[in-house]
Amino acid sequence: MKEPDASKEPDASKAQGADRFHEKIVEDYRKAEQVILAITGQEKILDNSPVIQQSIDFRNRFTFPLNIMQIELLNRWEASTSAEERNRLEKTLQLSINGVAAAMQSTG
Repeated sequence: MKEPDASKEPDASKAQGADRFHEKIVEDYRKAEQVILAITGQEKILDNSPVIQQSIDFRNRFTFPLNIMQIELLNRWEASTSAEERNRLEKTLQLSINGVAAAMQSTG
């Protein structure tokens, strides 16, 4: 993983940037979802594939907590000043990435 930049922006500015970025992703997702639903005539994504829809819903119950854990691990990794702690956190992050990848291999 890349070392954090020593001249990183202040926390408040960083949080505002992250909020704007998140809002843009949510906006784009909603637009894409509406277009897909209009084209397919579905009420909900994957209504025409209930087995896949159920599989993804089931999988998400397990991957969501891993995603939340990844956010915390990344925050700790970025704040860490100890090389030993950064290495330990990096290994844990890699394991969590592998966990999400394994969960997604059959449902994408």
